[in-house]
Amino acid sequence: MNILVVQYQNLGGPEAFGAALEERGARLDIRNAEAGDGLPADSAGHDALLVLGGTMSANQDTAYPYILQSLELIRDFHGQAKPVLGICLGAQLIARAFGGRVEPHDAPELGFIEVVPNHAASADPLLAGLDQARSVMQWHYDSFELPPAARLLATSRTCRNQAFRMAETTHGFQFHFEVSRALVENWLASSVSMPDDAVHEDFKARIGGELDRHMEGSLDFCRDIAARWTRLITGA
Repeated sequence: MNILVVQYQNLGGPEAFGAALEERGARLDIRNAEAGDGLPADSAGHDALLVLGGTMSANQDTAYPYILQSLELIRDFHGQAKPVLGICLGAQLIARAFGGRVEPHDAPELGFIEVVPNHAASADPLLAGLDQARSVMQWHYDSFELPPAARLLATSRTCRNQAFRMAETTHGFQFHFEVSRALVENWLASSVSMPDDAVHEDFKARIGGELDRHMEGSLDFCRDIAARWTRLITGA
């Protein structure tokens, strides 16, 4: 399994999800925009595509040339029925690639928030049998509308579109199931420009306790998704 990983920033790597994929025999070809890595022109030579998160908007085409290149890669892998998985920004880019708008959400989702799978998740190759409510790490200010052909798989109370699938092999997850505790703490330490408003002060005050309560379950979920996604890749 040769997986192309599109990474936008140095602190946005595949982290726990990447480690779990490598444990299952995957080779990760990580292309980091901040490090100046180029992206391949198409899906040739890779079996799957993982598109990670970042602090930029999914609509910042001029400032971040990786955005338009990522959209083309998403459509190419999808058209070849090679599995695609997007996390946070990556999920928003999948939605945009197939006609869904990405826009600022009415309120940020920050910290561990309960996500509830719907009935369609029980038949999904990545979520079947994992379809109970769980608290997962969120850090996003934008959301997306579902593309016309998408199937919604999970929602939260504060943001409807949390997970979806296109056809049989393309998945988007708004939440950060890939994180480790160290990565979240690094994100916090690097966010020196985070607004000093009530929402962000509350987030900073509670995130340590939330990591204590939910990190183990998050890592279990991450490993389950890695196992299922590698099976989807080898099957495809």
